[in-house]
Amino acid sequence: MKNICIIFASGQYGTFLEWCLNYFTDLNFPEKLPFNSNGNSHKFLGNHLNNITGCKNYVESDITHQFVRFHLMSTDLHDDPFGYVGYAYKNFNRVIFLYTPIDSFAWCLNNKFEKIFEKGFLNSDPDFYNEILKNWGKNKSLDNIDRWELREFLSYFNYPQYVSETSLELLDSYKLNYKNAIFIPVTNFRDCFELTIKKLIEDLQLPLVRNNFLEIYNTWISLQHHSHKDELIKKIIDSALNLSDEFEWKEITIVDEALIQYYLRQHGFEIQCYDLNVFPTNSKDLKKIIYEST
Repeated sequence: MKNICIIFASGQYGTFLEWCLNYFTDLNFPEKLPFNSNGNSHKFLGNHLNNITGCKNYVESDITHQFVRFHLMSTDLHDDPFGYVGYAYKNFNRVIFLYTPIDSFAWCLNNKFEKIFEKGFLNSDPDFYNEILKNWGKNKSLDNIDRWELREFLSYFNYPQYVSETSLELLDSYKLNYKNAIFIPVTNFRDCFELTIKKLIEDLQLPLVRNNFLEIYNTWISLQHHSHKDELIKKIIDSALNLSDEFEWKEITIVDEALIQYYLRQHGFEIQCYDLNVFPTNSKDLKKIIYEST
């Protein structure tokens, strides 16, 4: 049996958690903070196995680390996330599973799009996305697609893809079948960081050797610019549907715009999206361009 593994999806702070476990349980671990200016923790390399294939290679090897991490999903079209979690559960002493609650999708999706690759998430695999974008017109690609067209595409693609990537629909089954695993919502890092890390270290029966939680938290949270984005998007949706007072907002990301379009669609409304390359910044203007779908 190997020691401890962290299973996570992109944007869910798996690297940050591995750093925290090292930092707060090992005095010999360097004190240098792992954060880049965009808020990720990628100055820390740790033991990233990448995916289930890397996990299996590690399990079958003679190498042993205190902590490792890997992504639940890979590019394999035959992914079996339930089986992957089960494999880890059988081969590690403890499994930590990070997940994104429904009310944190905008936060984690923005992380995914901005923090993983320097050139951005879509540009990390241009051939894949350019093939899809051909449906938006002749010779369309990431290099020449208009913002409104990209928003339209993402409004159909992002939400269901991330539900699949994070295996959210299987979460209850995971909790039922893998009772010794530790399930942590990403919101715990924002809302109760010290309590979450302390309890995790206690559950893992590891020593707590540092206590500067507030210092670490304040530095980390100051770089998490999307940590309350879901609340903003809910206000935008509610105001557009006349469920709350009108208000204004500052410039938002293409991910936010696409999610607003997706959520409005779930409520039975569409946006007059053609040639809408500048998204409204107040509920009054947004109401002018939405209509009830049939």
